Amino acid sequence: MKEKVYEFLRTIPKGKVVTYGQIAEYLGNRQLARVVGNILHNNPDEYKYPCYKVVDSKGNLSKHFVFGGIEKQKEKLEEEGIVVKNYKVDLNKYKMKYEIILSNEEIENLFKFKLKKSRNLQEIIDDLENEIENFKIKNIENSRRDRLILDIVSTVGGDIKNNPKDLRCPNCNGKYAVKTYPGDLYMKLFCGTKEEKEREMKRFENMPLYNNPWPAADENTRDYWCLSCDVRWNDKDKDIIRYE
Repeated sequence: MKEKVYEFLRTIPKGKVVTYGQIAEYLGNRQLARVVGNILHNNPDEYKYPCYKVVDSKGNLSKHFVFGGIEKQKEKLEEEGIVVKNYKVDLNKYKMKYEIILSNEEIENLFKFKLKKSRNLQEIIDDLENEIENFKIKNIENSRRDRLILDIVSTVGGDIKNNPKDLRCPNCNGKYAVKTYPGDLYMKLFCGTKEEKEREMKRFENMPLYNNPWPAADENTRDYWCLSCDVRWNDKDKDIIRYE
């Protein structure tokens, strides 16, 4: 559990804070907020895991901040441009509004899952229910996590090694950013001449993470999609769209 907490801390963008409750929700149980506090108090590396970004449900800083007390926490938050008044942060302005749905480890496991032999959609669903913890297709309408998992294994291709090194989600700073290609991305690969197919195969070998979910763009289409928090945005971090 503590590893997941520390991993979550590394996803908080500059200039944003989270609450103990948010981290507990990420762990799957809001009642774990006090446990989260205990884990943060034993943080092994203040630089790698920025626990100063965590406040209580009202935005109050911690009197017992483990790396120098409340004044040090205030100082570190202000260094990021966060306004602190009476040792309190305005959550409406500075709270990271959309939590991490899938950790880096969970996403990496889904990519390993994709490497198995080709399957039809029902076989994919059956395997997901057998191999991915807490995934249930019957919950797909009410669970953002389950919808995101199914979308990843059924629509995402490419390799993160080919992603631009500076490409990050503007919401959570996640590295698993997917380029969206609306339209018929595969036409020449399957219907082209022999030369076109060979050229397309080489192109796909060097593709960054990508997906091709729609035959044509619609009002919700954005250039990029984050697999960590399910936010979509256009180039230059514009026109961010978030799903409840």
